[in-house]
Amino acid sequence: MAKYWMLAALCLASWPAYALDTRERVSSHGAASRLLSNHPIVVGTSGFVPIPYESAVRIFESASLLADIQSEYARLLPPGEKPEFQITQIESNRYYYVNRSGQETWIDEIHRGHHEGPSTEVVFYARGTRFFGPFEALIHIGAGPDGEGSAYRVRVFAYPENSVSRFLARHLRIVELFFRSKTAEIEKLAVKIGQALAARGSEWQQADIRPVR
Repeated sequence: MAKYWMLAALCLASWPAYALDTRERVSSHGAASRLLSNHPIVVGTSGFVPIPYESAVRIFESASLLADIQSEYARLLPPGEKPEFQITQIESNRYYYVNRSGQETWIDEIHRGHHEGPSTEVVFYARGTRFFGPFEALIHIGAGPDGEGSAYRVRVFAYPENSVSRFLARHLRIVELFFRSKTAEIEKLAVKIGQALAARGSEWQQADIRPVR
């Protein structure tokens, strides 16, 4: 999903060593549950950043989270450059953008909550089109403390709707490699954005995030 960096940038928070329970987090969302049952492409990544967990949680809890990330990304670009697309908030938990190739993506935030660990998690469901046709995807980001810094874990579940694309994904790995390359690209950028946001120490309005067991 070209440049879903904005979602993965949430991984600036941290994450302990246990697995992300994606199926439980999306159990009330029909489309997301069906996607997980359709043998999607799965791409995962994890790492550590020197950001205190408290700062990571503050970033994570922002009611204007995607706007904060989008703004910071624009600050990091070389002078004269602009982001390739602008994410528009349609509703409180729904977003939309068109990339420079004219390809649309709709994004729904379907879960955000604090869990035992401690951990803070968010799950996005996306649908759109790319060179291989229509697709659906889940992006699950987990965060939890790790010493004086933060670790993160991200899992992406991608499902090409076109049967030919699914064949390419499972046998020739063309589509799978596309998602893997984007995930690696996003990971590097996410760390930079997270460190910049933490250093800025802005006062964000908190979103309605409830503890979940």
